[in-house]
Amino acid sequence: MARPKRSEATKLALALEELHAKIGPTQGVVRGQQIKNATRVLLLEKGFLREILKGWYFVSDPGAHQGDSTLFYANFWEYLAYYLEDRFGAQYCLSAESSLLRHSQCNVIPRQIQVLLGVNQSQIQDLVFGHSLVMYPGQKSMPTEEQVVLIDGLRCMSLPYCLIKLPPRLYQTWQKEIQIVLGTLADPGAIAVLVETSGLGISRVVASLRQVGRKEFAERIERELAGSGFRLPQVKDPFEPDAVYQLQAMGKSPLYARVRLLWKEHREEVLAMRPTPPPAWPEIAFLQQVEAAKLEDAYHLRELRQGNGIQTVILPIESKPRLWLHGVIEYGQRY
Repeated sequence: MARPKRSEATKLALALEELHAKIGPTQGVVRGQQIKNATRVLLLEKGFLREILKGWYFVSDPGAHQGDSTLFYANFWEYLAYYLEDRFGAQYCLSAESSLLRHSQCNVIPRQIQVLLGVNQSQIQDLVFGHSLVMYPGQKSMPTEEQVVLIDGLRCMSLPYCLIKLPPRLYQTWQKEIQIVLGTLADPGAIAVLVETSGLGISRVVASLRQVGRKEFAERIERELAGSGFRLPQVKDPFEPDAVYQLQAMGKSPLYARVRLLWKEHREEVLAMRPTPPPAWPEIAFLQQVEAAKLEDAYHLRELRQGNGIQTVILPIESKPRLWLHGVIEYGQRY
């Protein structure tokens, strides 16, 4: 006897079960070879998967428009972590600029992500929605394993190493993000120990710390360097004077500093849009209004039916306004 043919609904249910078994309830990215070819084709056809690049897919909403990029951006960093680890293992690290965006928890996905490689290989990998990966040999800019931290599964430069590796132009391009992370620095020694890596980079960090109001922290870095006989070269202020925010978020999340920055930036606009509160009534005018309505309202409040679980209450018409108000509030009924 021939086996009954599965319905389309059954096939889809089994395909979704297989996908769920592979990636679980929290992941949003899957590689084509992780699931059966028939499963992949069916889920692509039904809109439950969309291709990022050949062989890599992100979980999608079948009801979303074909050009809807919401889930791509929601899964972007997760996809990037899986892709780079699959290709290069521990032989990669995000560039200083890309590492900065992860440290500052920036929610803007840049059009181009730069990746330093520990192997002699260069490639530009195009992604969907106009994004791309630029991968090239890190050479002298490649951090040591001690100078690498994992953020959302991505190998990034540690914050001190990242800051001293930023070129001057990025202090203008990403000045808000840099100021956010400067407010979280807690150990001056972590900066000073990198003097042989880039003394000029440390000078820019020290100058930027002074600009954002962390003069004492900057001086501690200088004292540690002076103890080893190193004098920092002088550099001009990295930030524009009208774009400096004193956030002081040491030991706190970058999101805390970002909220403070947004408030400092938009405070006057928000206050200008605040609605004007209505003028307060003078007490005498308010009591006159009460007197005018007292007779009519007292009539309706004379009997509160027991059917509502409230005993009958008689309020004298000649009650004083304050006593009348007390009755309204106490019995909670006004008709």
